[in-house]
This record gives sequence, structure tokens and C-alpha cells, in this order.
Amino acid sequence: MVEKDREVGVMATTSEWHDRVTASIGGAENYGKGIWPNPWIPRHPEFLRRISSGALRDELTHKIQSLFEPRFITGVETCELMESLILMIGATQILELGMHTGFGSLHMLRAIVGKEGARLVSIDARPTHDREFFAQLEIAKHFEFRQGWTPDCLRELFGRKFDFVFVDSAHDLDHTQREMAALEPLIHAGTMICGHDVPEWKTPSQRFAPPVRLFFESLIKEGKYSGMILPSPNQLDCEEEYGRGYDSRCNPGLAVLIRK
Repeated sequence: MVEKDREVGVMATTSEWHDRVTASIGGAENYGKGIWPNPWIPRHPEFLRRISSGALRDELTHKIQSLFEPRFITGVETCELMESLILMIGATQILELGMHTGFGSLHMLRAIVGKEGARLVSIDARPTHDREFFAQLEIAKHFEFRQGWTPDCLRELFGRKFDFVFVDSAHDLDHTQREMAALEPLIHAGTMICGHDVPEWKTPSQRFAPPVRLFFESLIKEGKYSGMILPSPNQLDCEEEYGRGYDSRCNPGLAVLIRK
């Protein structure tokens, strides 16, 4: 009987809550249609951020669109996934190993611009990004670039902690192992690390996983990290190299690891 009474009480509370929400949007006739101004937006920081930084986010989006081409570009779907992951885990301190033109960097910046103290640190030994664009005041307060080889540059960041790390520099095993070792003092429990270029097959004719993929898989199996390796859709650089209709198992993929 006590459980039944409790259930009735919860249902009554839920009903009252729905009634209040319905009234706040101007009545049931607006449900599914929406209302503007929406009285609930001030309660949600992410909506406020997107509205207040709308012009800057549009500028970043335009730059992304102008940079898209087949060479050395992380697929737009993968970049947008990482942008979403940054938002989902509430990451504000982002580290990128391998910037190149900044195509991926721009997506990560879209996830943090307008957040007080949020910052993206990008490292590249041979950068090709538009430095004038990234030096704009509203972008520069969220962006820091360091030129050099990882893991050497990582030692200069000692004392800082990062919530999200994108590993996309050299993809040989030794280099990646050294990077992961150098990252250890820079991350914390819950830090998400995404490793790019970890295909299931190295090429259509080399039907085996590259060593870096096996290394990331070993980190998960050993229990230091939780995570998985996600497939990615076909992209233009692979099509240019392998031809149309190539096997999707050759796509770069994305390792997603969370430090335990």
C-alpha cells in the first residue's frame, strides 16, 4: 500500500510538472510547434552559448567549408562526432596533436567558443593553417598553437590537464606510444582520447590492421582505458587512392578511449 501511495504521488507530481511546462509555452497548442522567445532557453547554458556566439560559430563554419578537400582532411562526419563528444562530456580543455590546416581544429573550436576559460591547444611540426584567421581576437582567446614535434612539445605543457585529446600526428607505432606515455601526466580520470587513422584494413590489398590500431585495442583490453574503435564513412582521399566502391574497412576509423 505504501508503494502504491508513493507511485500515485510521483504521478501527481509529474502531472503537475507537465502542466507547468505546458502553461510556460503558452498552452498545449504550441507543443511540437515551438514558441519564441522560448522561456526555457535561459535555463540551458548550451543554448545560450550557441545564441550568444552565433556569428562566430557561423564564421568558423564558413572556414570549415572553404577548407574541405581530399588531402589530409579528417572526414567531416568524424570531425562533427568529436565536436559532439566534446559537448557531451563538457570538455573545456582540448588538446590536438596534429593540426595541419585546422579543419578538425575548427570543429573543436565550435564546441567551446563562448565558454569562459575554454581552450584548444594545437600542436604541429609542419603547420599549414591560416594563422591570421586563428589570430582573430574572439578565436585567439580560445586557441593556442605550439609548433614542434610531439611528444617533445607535450613536456612543455606539464602541469596542465586536458579533458579531450585528439591524436592525429604521425601514425607509426613508436611515435604513438611515445605520445601516449607523454600524455599520461596531462590527463585525468574521464579524459577522452580520440585516435585517428586506425583502419580495420591497412589497404584493400593489405587486409590486416595497422600496428597503431592494435596498440589502441591493447590499451582497452588491459583495462587502463574503456572505449572502442568506431568505423567511419567513405571519404574522398580514400576514393582518390583506392577508386570508387573501395572496401569500407579501409576507412580511417576513430579510436575512442576514456581514461579510467
